Amino acid sequence: MTHFRAAERSIALLLVLAGLGVLVGWLLGQAGFGMAGGLLLWSALQLRQLLRLQRWLASRRMHAPESEGAWQPIFDSLERRRKADRRRRRRLLEALEAFRDAARALPDGIIAIDDTDTIHWFNKSAKRLLGLRYPTDVGNHLTHLVRSPRF
Repeated sequence: MTHFRAAERSIALLLVLAGLGVLVGWLLGQAGFGMAGGLLLWSALQLRQLLRLQRWLASRRMHAPESEGAWQPIFDSLERRRKADRRRRRRLLEALEAFRDAARALPDGIIAIDDTDTIHWFNKSAKRLLGLRYPTDVGNHLTHLVRSPRF
């Protein structure tokens, strides 16, 4: 369903519920309260969709739940984005693991640090050459562990 058609259906539902509310309210002599009731019902339906979206986003489920009206394109778009993010994350993890495999095989000591010089990973050669301890030294600042002035 296109975004425009989904929005049309939501607006149509709003108008139908408001109209039915006015009709029922008019029959009871309170058209304004009837319309307010119809609008309240429409608002409750929107809130239900919002809560459904919130629960899905908080979960680890891949597929979005079924939705109605203008919400369906939103759910569909977020589902596509979630799938793309998972694929991207899987590719990054595979690349990281390939890097680590290559670094493990090197005889030189290798330490992976971030822009603040915090240690995130090191190979066995770095462990042996610099006396690093895993996992104790991971997360520590590099200068706290390597005290050589030439370093």
